[in-house]
Amino acid sequence: MDDMKIDTAGSGAEATDKLNASFYDVIVTDYSMDGIALLKTARSKDPEIPFILLIDFDEGAISEALKYGAEHCFKGRDRGVFFSDLDHRIRKAVEWRRERVLHQELDERHRALLQSLPAITFSSSLDFVPTSIRGKVEEITGYTKEEISSCNPSWGQIIHPDEFLWLRPKMDGARAGSLNISENEYRIVRKDGEVAWVHELVQIVCEGPGHSAKVEGVLYDITFRKRTEAALKDSESRYRELAGLLPLIAFELDLEGRVTFYNQKGLEVFGYSPEDLR
Repeated sequence: MDDMKIDTAGSGAEATDKLNASFYDVIVTDYSMDGIALLKTARSKDPEIPFILLIDFDEGAISEALKYGAEHCFKGRDRGVFFSDLDHRIRKAVEWRRERVLHQELDERHRALLQSLPAITFSSSLDFVPTSIRGKVEEITGYTKEEISSCNPSWGQIIHPDEFLWLRPKMDGARAGSLNISENEYRIVRKDGEVAWVHELVQIVCEGPGHSAKVEGVLYDITFRKRTEAALKDSESRYRELAGLLPLIAFELDLEGRVTFYNQKGLEVFGYSPEDLR
């Protein structure tokens, strides 16, 4: 075990102090050193820490070890066999512990990233019953994660009624397995009655034979963008109405120098119609 750092304690109390002060990948202790009491203490502080209890063949001790989720390693064997078995168990426990910690760190980073974005990620059955939902659920919809996870209301009820008319065939296609990927922009009705816009990307995922297909997706709040686009369109419409009243020629060019708009005076002078500019 040259590639591992080993720390020792002479009693359960000393071991508890060390657990309070440092992080450990695995605990190995002897049953005779009140190992069950230490196991209970360790589990209360860190429910997932691997724990290996060294015992003689004793059914009572084995039962206690299993009850509190510890592995047991028999001492009453050939020393070579015993240490080989113990080495294997320790390495296996350390590997699991480090992978577990890494996954937790990655999950926390992923969760932090989602919380920083105006987005929701979700998984659901093909009937669109949520199995997992994360991100800014309440900020976007007004509903809590618990309300949406329990389908109270269902996502179909949150979608704006006018949007649901054209989204429904796509949802049916996903259930039937004829639509693997779908990207949509549509309105939803928030819990407070306000209308919001979302951009949704969903895909049908099947992890292999024997596994049920599921829906995975991400949903972004695009309300600000949609409102900006609407305001810009309204501003452009008012500009063209004003330009139409001018006694001078007014026109617009695209980046390639093509005329895209003439006011009424320009159409009259050059003999174009609005259809000619489309």
